[in-house]
Amino acid sequence: MQRLFEVLQSIGVTTRRNTISVNDAELPLIGLLEGDEATDEEDPVNRPIPAPRRVTMTPHVVVVTGRGRGSPPADIGPGLNELYAEVLRVVLNDAQLAALTLDGRGLRFVGIETDLALGRMMLGQMAVKFAITYALRPTDL
Repeated sequence: MQRLFEVLQSIGVTTRRNTISVNDAELPLIGLLEGDEATDEEDPVNRPIPAPRRVTMTPHVVVVTGRGRGSPPADIGPGLNELYAEVLRVVLNDAQLAALTLDGRGLRFVGIETDLALGRMMLGQMAVKFAITYALRPTDL
């Protein structure tokens, strides 16, 4: 998760981990939420207890953008899409992050969920989901 956070910080907008409280002055904003982890049920059941186990974590990258003062609400979509494309570009092309995954191939884009929010100003929000598979080695904990 630390490497994913560093990669997201490289985009150059406000980036937070495990919180997505939004202050208009900090937009655009990227929030990294831990998400879930699940073991691979295809792992052999007769393996030794401390043997490595395949685990897939699904962090959520929350992208929030708003419209500038005086700009129309229609500007939110293009701004959100630009930031979304940049998140995909930096995450899916980071060699160090890929190297941390199981066999160097355990990173994939899962999808997005979008939402519009009304507050003091209109916001566009998007949760970008990735699946990152790694080897959990109990002896390394």
